[in-house]
Amino acid sequence: MKKYQHIIWDWNGTLLNDVHLCIDLVNQLLQDHQKPILNLTSYHEVFDFPVIDYYRKIGFDFNHTPFATLCDRFIGAYDEQIRNCDLHADAKSILQHTQSQGIGQSILSAAKHDSLLDIVQHYEVAAYFEKVSGLHNNQAGSKVDNGKRLIQSLSINPTQVLLVGDTTHDAEVAHAIGVDCALIPIGHHPQKRLAQVPHARVLPSLMDLKKLL
Repeated sequence: MKKYQHIIWDWNGTLLNDVHLCIDLVNQLLQDHQKPILNLTSYHEVFDFPVIDYYRKIGFDFNHTPFATLCDRFIGAYDEQIRNCDLHADAKSILQHTQSQGIGQSILSAAKHDSLLDIVQHYEVAAYFEKVSGLHNNQAGSKVDNGKRLIQSLSINPTQVLLVGDTTHDAEVAHAIGVDCALIPIGHHPQKRLAQVPHARVLPSLMDLKKLL
């Protein structure tokens, strides 16, 4: 009997390779506010969820520019340019392999739900997923509540579900909803941050997930 009946995928950074776009866009905001810009290393050090805390860390003053305004500007540019990104090289291969094993798949993302549905269709992977769950705003907060609703809707024992992500928040979500977690350092958090997370396996690549399925 297979251990896992269902995989819950994070989208941004895990299946979609959008890190450099996110750095470019936040740097545009930082430059507009005369603040130091980020490189990949510094971004990896400070990026976090909820995104409002990350914006504070990099120096934005919400009394000067409201957080909602910054989010609108970032997401507006992101939506215009996201189709210039690609899925990670092994993303479709691991989705196909998981499907071939008879394991169900869903997406749980901090992206805005409507935009998420659209972009999953654009990359021609929607057919792999039973459910796609995003947030109903563009402020990239916690995914815990949506994760709980997703688990309830699947009607599967949580011990038979694996959540796959690229950030420490994915591990927090997995713990909160009672599922196992595998983290891949190919996205928004680096190996050294993921390695500090308790109760999560850190794997080198997406294809290493085959060992768990």
